[in-house]
Amino acid sequence: MAGILLTGIVLLSERTDILFTYAVVLSTKAGILLTGTDVLYNPVFTRHLYHTLPPKPAPALVRLLYNFCFFLNKIIYLKNLYKMKTIHFKYAPGNEASGTGGDTKKPVRTANIPRADIDFKDLAEAVADSWLANPDITLRYKKAPDFKKESTDFADSLVSRITTGSLRPGQTQNLKQINQQIDQAVGKVKTYIEKKYEDGDPQAQYSRFGIIKEHRSYVVSADGNNRKLALQQMVDSVVAEGFANEKFGTAFWKDIQSAYNTAFAQASNTTGEVSSKVATKNERKKAIRTVLKSLLKVLEGNYPVAEEYKGVIRQWGWKKESY
Repeated sequence: MAGILLTGIVLLSERTDILFTYAVVLSTKAGILLTGTDVLYNPVFTRHLYHTLPPKPAPALVRLLYNFCFFLNKIIYLKNLYKMKTIHFKYAPGNEASGTGGDTKKPVRTANIPRADIDFKDLAEAVADSWLANPDITLRYKKAPDFKKESTDFADSLVSRITTGSLRPGQTQNLKQINQQIDQAVGKVKTYIEKKYEDGDPQAQYSRFGIIKEHRSYVVSADGNNRKLALQQMVDSVVAEGFANEKFGTAFWKDIQSAYNTAFAQASNTTGEVSSKVATKNERKKAIRTVLKSLLKVLEGNYPVAEEYKGVIRQWGWKKESY
C-alpha cells in the first residue's frame, strides 16, 4: 500500500526523487546494488523509510520499482525538454540597451555568384566582355584581357570535361554486359570441372581457373585488375584441363578476354581524363570567382546608390540578384 500511495504522489507532483529514494531504501534492505541514479536524496526521509519499511522486501519487487521510476523520470525529463523547445522568446535580454528590438531580423545573405558550372561560365564570359568595354574599372592584380582569356579557358575546359564524361555511361554499360557474360560462362566451366573431378574435390581445382570464393560463392573476382589476371588463368587452364574445344573453351575465353581488356582500358582512361579535367576546371573556376568578387566590390564602391548599383551589375552580366 505504501508503494501504491507513493506512486500516486509521484504521478501528481512529478517528484520522482521521492520514488527513487523509496526504491534505493528497498534495495538496501534487500541487499541489491543499484547503479546509474543521479538523484540527490532527502537524508531525513531516507532514514525514516529505512526504519519503517519491512526488513527484507522481495528483490524482484525492488528491481521492478526501480525500473519503473527510472522510466518515469525519463518521461518527465523529455516532457520538460519539449516544453522548453516550444517556448518562443520575443526578445533577448540586453537588446534594449543596444537600441534594437527583439523582432529585428538579420539580413539574409544570398549568393551573387552561381555554383552551377554552366551558369558560372555564362556569367564569367559576360563580365569579361563588359570589363573590356569599361576600361575605367580596374583591379591591381588582374587585367581585363587576362580575365577574358581565363573565362575562355574555363569555358573550353568545361566543354571538354562534359564531352569526355559523356563517353563514360556507354563504356560502363559495355563493361557491365561483358562482365555478365563472364559470370554466366564461369558457371559452365565449373560444370566441366565438377564432371571431370566428380570423384574428387572439384572446388579444390577452381583456383587454377581464376575462380575464388567471395561472399559464400565461387566466382571470378569483381575487381577490375584482378579479373584481368583471372581471365588469363582461365584461358590457360581450359587448355590444360582439356576443355579447349568446349563451347566455353579456348575460343570463347580468348574473345571475352580481348573484349574485357579493351573495355576496361577505355573506362579507366576515361575516368582518369575526367578526373584531370575536373581538377583543371575547378582551379580555373576558383581563380575566376576571386576576380568576380573583387569586381563586385569595385562596382559597389563606384556606384554607392543601391538601385544604380543593381542596374550596373545587371548590365555587366549579373542577371539575378541571387543564385
